[in-house]
Amino acid sequence: MKRELQGKPSNGLEQVHEESYEINPEDVSKLAKEIAEVLEELKARDIALLLDLPSQMFSAMVVATLDSPIMLESISEELRDEFEDEVFSLFGVRAKVEGLPDGGWVVIDFGEIIVHLFLPEYREYYSIERLWSLELLRAKKKDSLRTDLEGDLKGDAEGELQED
Repeated sequence: MKRELQGKPSNGLEQVHEESYEINPEDVSKLAKEIAEVLEELKARDIALLLDLPSQMFSAMVVATLDSPIMLESISEELRDEFEDEVFSLFGVRAKVEGLPDGGWVVIDFGEIIVHLFLPEYREYYSIERLWSLELLRAKKKDSLRTDLEGDLKGDAEGELQED
């Protein structure tokens, strides 16, 4: 997969490569799993890992619940610091942390991987992985319909050739 970069990306992340950079889906999956493992070691709960997302902005998402604003702040900083160099070498971007721990939701933007850290009540309210699961179902259904349509068109074209 190749991501094209034109000028400064809208997400404010530093652009390193002039025109584009290659994204290896295996690198994305491996790094997302490593992030989930670190979250588990740091006592995060209910960790969800969504891979191969149908988004033009990112490919994977990690969602976890933490028990306090202090945990949100310290773990988001720890994740950023631990994975920043690897993310930069793989995706050409610097990690960016958004949100306030007292607000109950912190987002870490690792370019191809987005990490959402929630306090329990905010995680339940936003149900972000449910929303993305529905989006995955829509994308699969759309691909299935596209494949069915292509098959029908191919069958029609073959039928016309046989009639001649």
